[in-house]
Amino acid sequence: MRPLSWVAVLLCALLARTVSAEGGSDCGGVVVVSLPGYLTSPGYPEDYPPHQTCSWQLRAPSPEQKLLINFNPHFDMEKNSCRFDYVQVWDDGDEKSGDDSGKFCGTVAPAPILSSGPTLHVKFVSDYTTQGAGFSLRYELYKPGVDCSRNFTAPSGRIASPGHPLGYPPNAACVFVVSPPPPHAYILLTFRTFHLEADPDDGSASEGSACKYDHVEVWDGLPTVGLLIVRLCGSKIPDPVVAVTGTMTLVFHSDNAIAKDGFSASYTVLPSRPAESFPCFAPLGMELGTIPDARVSASSSYHTGTWLPQQGRLHHPLNAWTPAVDSNREWIQVDLGSLKIVTAVATQGAISINSGRVYYVTSYRVYVGVTGSDWSPIREERQLKFVGNTDESTVVQNKLPVRVVTRFVRVKPQTWENGIAMRLELYGCSISDYPCSEKLGLMSGRLRDEQITASASRDDSHWGPAAARLMAPLFGWAPPVKGTGHWLQVDLGQVVALSGLVVQGAKGPLASSADARLFVRKFRLEYSGDDGHSWAPITRDGASGTSKQFDGNSNWDMPEVRRFPVVTARYVRLYPERWGAGGGGLRLELLGCTLPGWVEPPTRRNVSSSEGPAGPPCPHGEWPHGCSGEDVLSEHSSGERGASLTTLAPRPQATSPPDSTADLARVPEFRTGAAGKWSTSSSPRRHPAPTTPPSSSSPPPPPPPTPTPGPKSAYTSLDLVLISIIGISSLGIVLGAVCVGLLAFCTSPCQAGRSSPPPPPPNGTITKPRLPAGEGTGGLELCDGAANGVRGKVGRQSSSSEA
Repeated sequence: MRPLSWVAVLLCALLARTVSAEGGSDCGGVVVVSLPGYLTSPGYPEDYPPHQTCSWQLRAPSPEQKLLINFNPHFDMEKNSCRFDYVQVWDDGDEKSGDDSGKFCGTVAPAPILSSGPTLHVKFVSDYTTQGAGFSLRYELYKPGVDCSRNFTAPSGRIASPGHPLGYPPNAACVFVVSPPPPHAYILLTFRTFHLEADPDDGSASEGSACKYDHVEVWDGLPTVGLLIVRLCGSKIPDPVVAVTGTMTLVFHSDNAIAKDGFSASYTVLPSRPAESFPCFAPLGMELGTIPDARVSASSSYHTGTWLPQQGRLHHPLNAWTPAVDSNREWIQVDLGSLKIVTAVATQGAISINSGRVYYVTSYRVYVGVTGSDWSPIREERQLKFVGNTDESTVVQNKLPVRVVTRFVRVKPQTWENGIAMRLELYGCSISDYPCSEKLGLMSGRLRDEQITASASRDDSHWGPAAARLMAPLFGWAPPVKGTGHWLQVDLGQVVALSGLVVQGAKGPLASSADARLFVRKFRLEYSGDDGHSWAPITRDGASGTSKQFDGNSNWDMPEVRRFPVVTARYVRLYPERWGAGGGGLRLELLGCTLPGWVEPPTRRNVSSSEGPAGPPCPHGEWPHGCSGEDVLSEHSSGERGASLTTLAPRPQATSPPDSTADLARVPEFRTGAAGKWSTSSSPRRHPAPTTPPSSSSPPPPPPPTPTPGPKSAYTSLDLVLISIIGISSLGIVLGAVCVGLLAFCTSPCQAGRSSPPPPPPNGTITKPRLPAGEGTGGLELCDGAANGVRGKVGRQSSSSEA
């Protein structure tokens, strides 16, 4: 009996320990959060025991409330990629099998965590070896901060954190959206003051920090949809930030702990560059310093500290950039801050201010990338090696064989004299510097997901049409299988002038998977007006003819700009024709400009030509080229050179007579005049294929007044008013003549002798007017006295047409 008793006691002890570890009050359970409280690992702050599994469920009292947890900085668990000891936090729902998201270990405490619903789950696990102090966290009901979000539409303005400069409140979540009306090129944000809570490891943290607590994010576009430019915290005033999509968003977040003064900043909407900077060959800011030092980096620099990457600017007065070791693996890198078109590179050597020795690079290679992690070499048939310098001071400029859309540029010296020393400048322009080349909302998020559709997709959750936004960090749109007939469609929301697009491949999350690198090699485009039913292709010459096949991408990463003569459209469809080896994948942005006051032209009505107001001006000012952005402009029908702007309209019905003017419609058209400004052509024309330019050897008649939208034409209403006025005037003249005649008859002294003819009137009397035939009882004549009495009234009106 005694051995059995000992066995029973041992089993009871083990059972009690298991219950305590997995469901007892000290390790696990369900907590309804009404007041703040704490959860800790077993034994905290002493080492936690081995073989522990504790699970807690935190619940808010009502379903509309949220929970907030903050970890104590004293956090200590075995590291090892969180495979053995860890604490895991996840939202409502069951624990995801095999998902490591929300797992924390090591010695750095997690950032505060806010639930998306009324429930949070916390799980602590330890194995049999290597214990630490564990964790302690504070839970509470989340109390939202002040509502501080704002939208800015003015061309310039000031943005500040709530309460600045007296300190921002806890749990603030502010979204500041800067979206001025077009036309604009880009938005420049300059911080004036900046003081936010910094990460514990860097008291002056700014760009390079994780910023887990209080921070401000700057997005090029809308949050989570556009491109995250930078995340900032600490006390160092950041460098200026530029957004190129036409929309900039600042997201400010504070936790419930330490609060600082906050930040203030000003923004300015910068217009497009003037015509002098075309064609895309302006310095991008290395020599002038508009590219800050923080965006110029290198693989290494010489140990004396006087040959830094920041000294690698063209014409820098003190030395240049020199690596620690002269090797063709060394590089200098420039971050342009946003997507730019790069067209040339200029280099220069240097002379040492200490020894007077001359150093320069005689050849180099150029690499570009949009993320800073994947690089593509500049190449033609093969990778290019550019010719460098022959002395320390002469500037040697090399034009790139193609215009490259990129954010990061990396230069690798290949050969040199005495040693590597380089100063450089990059040349190019912004995409929006071209006429009528504003980004139309895919990259910035102004176009909603439901405005992007497709014939079919490989996987709607990852490869659906909504993922086809330029510079999206992962995925894109991918058709289910290779083959023609699939399409991606964008609804721009209104009729705009469309001049081009930027295309980019797509990338899956795993580099080893089959869908890691997808791109489209060839594609064609169709567009439609405001109805979305009548489609026309973008043709080779902008006129009637075969559909143009555009070159796509040669890799998944690098964007490519493709332009065409300007057309007006609301809907755009892209049809992939050829793919990369891994399949077809696509991200894109459409380029164009809005049409101020644009209304659909009247259709199936002959409108007479008359003098009217000029059409909308080119939104980029005076430009020596057409708004299509083409270097070579298409031939205009009037003999001038310009880019045609064509709008879709219903085709003539089959029953219409061959020469019927009922099938004529006024098609607005942009063209360049003598001064380089937009003018309009408004001559009526018959509807051909939608992109066919007008065919006329003589200049078109003057444009008519712009019709206003409505169920009936304004010209019809104007005709009815004029006819009514003329009819009423004629009736008034007739009635007036009758009244005058009656008055003269009643007052005439000769009406007694009415039965006999009166004597002939003397000279100087008016001709006897008569009433119309059939009116009155007989021939009414006026005697001389009556005529003289009414001469002043009747004589002034010679006919109804004059009235």
